[in-house]
Amino acid sequence: MDALRARRFQRYFTALDSNEDGRLSKSDFELAGLRYAEKLGYAAGSAEQRRLSDMSVALWTDMVSPMDTDGDGEVTYEEFWAAIEQNLGSDRADYAKVRPVIELYFTMADSDSDGEISREEFTTMFTTAVRVPEADVAANFSAITAEHAEVLTLDQFHEAMAEFCYGTDPQAPANHLFGRL
Repeated sequence: MDALRARRFQRYFTALDSNEDGRLSKSDFELAGLRYAEKLGYAAGSAEQRRLSDMSVALWTDMVSPMDTDGDGEVTYEEFWAAIEQNLGSDRADYAKVRPVIELYFTMADSDSDGEISREEFTTMFTTAVRVPEADVAANFSAITAEHAEVLTLDQFHEAMAEFCYGTDPQAPANHLFGRL
């Protein structure tokens, strides 16, 4: 796979590594969920906090944990990248494999459950859960919304994520969804 795609997924891996130890584990996703719930003002132990934490851990369980080929409970970048290459392939039609995970991200970001992600919701999730710098998040949101709208639809989110996964344009805004490359 091309170098641009490898750089995007390296940045994504780093964004998922909440405790910054160079490996992904369930605790990274627990921490991201707790941080995000706290930022949204959800009380510890509340139904809202548990819901977000459960969704975050589901990302570990459904998406990342199966990448752990040596069974040590952690995913190295090498394991992560091998799984990306094997499972996503280079055909955009393979995006269907990650569609449910992307919809989970959308649901997490849509904190008011109105079916759209506002600029504020997008900023809160990306700066908190995956630690993207706020200036990058603001630029990303403006670039991926239709005519710089104030909300992001599920279709637009899928389009941006498909571009992130498969795009070849080095100028595409989706390259920087999880931080500047």
